[in-house]
Amino acid sequence: MPDTDAAANLLARLVAAVRHRRRAPASALAGIALLALRLDRQPLAAALTRVALGGGPVADDRTAWLLCRLAEYCLSAAPDDRALVAAARRKAVAVLHEQYRFDLAADHVDLINGAGGVGMRLWDVADDALRRAVAPSLAEAANQIARQPTNGLYHGRSGALLLRRMLHTVPTADTASAAPAVADTAGGTTPGPTAARRDTGDAVVVDDLARLTPAALDTGELGIGGVTLCYGLPGMAVALGPDVDPRLAAAVEGTPVAAASLTRLAALVADPDSDETLCHGLAGVGLAMRLAPLWRRIVPDDLRTRLTDRLVAHLDRADDEQVYATFDVPSVHAMLSGPLGVALALAETANPTPPWWGAGLSLGDGTPTVAGGGR
Repeated sequence: MPDTDAAANLLARLVAAVRHRRRAPASALAGIALLALRLDRQPLAAALTRVALGGGPVADDRTAWLLCRLAEYCLSAAPDDRALVAAARRKAVAVLHEQYRFDLAADHVDLINGAGGVGMRLWDVADDALRRAVAPSLAEAANQIARQPTNGLYHGRSGALLLRRMLHTVPTADTASAAPAVADTAGGTTPGPTAARRDTGDAVVVDDLARLTPAALDTGELGIGGVTLCYGLPGMAVALGPDVDPRLAAAVEGTPVAAASLTRLAALVADPDSDETLCHGLAGVGLAMRLAPLWRRIVPDDLRTRLTDRLVAHLDRADDEQVYATFDVPSVHAMLSGPLGVALALAETANPTPPWWGAGLSLGDGTPTVAGGGR
């Protein structure tokens, strides 16, 4: 497939860069190993994971989490590697738990840069006892996220749904009613979520979607207020999870912003200057189609094909400076704003297994562990 070929070509360039440099930070090695694994290059992923695990202490919680998961996927079948896998898990739990406590103490609950995201990763690797210990504080973090003044997945209310789904809970009526009322055309207000919608647990997202107007998309860019994974309909569909009630799905598809998002997306795909990265760009819009069947159903096949072609062209144009930047920035930046994230999004188009690595970016596919399928 041309899309996975483009991702594989970038993988080859990244591996060549590792050999040329002779040394690479664990975060970069982990990211490259992840791309190799998602492209079904397991021996390469295993080799890179071993090198990263042997490279010294890892203080970054995302890298520690990713190395733990990579070790379990790539190394756990070999008896000689079992001690390495167990050590990676212990390290991940320790680093994540420390960062989680720090973010809670600092009152940082953001899904990307705070306790929400760190807690998501900690929950994924924690044993039952630790899960019981952190569940109350993580539930409160979800409550705080739900009270944020903005919508959207990464830095808004929608992110709370991912945490609540992970914890097997739903928004309370009190939390749902905290969403602001909707302005009507006469200048007054109409009530926010209805009682029926409150019972579904997805009322906040549905009502936020109703508040997004077509005019809000006309920003001239793909970022905040546009059609993105971070803010906008794609990410909000991810927050609703893979098993959306048909009535809710119909409500989302019928909102004015759904049609406007498609019109805007078509324009962005055709615009050579629009963003193509994962966080605020077209790669994130594409990844949302793996994470959210609802979003995939909304986007027509021909537009999906054009979007994929655009991402393939972006990777084909990536110069050496962009490739080498993977080794000089934190792993989350390499994924969110670099060609590595674009390649990962393309790799998912042909990978039949859940995109479990999304927890590294603080997004999930709605499964109980958020990160995806079993280990």
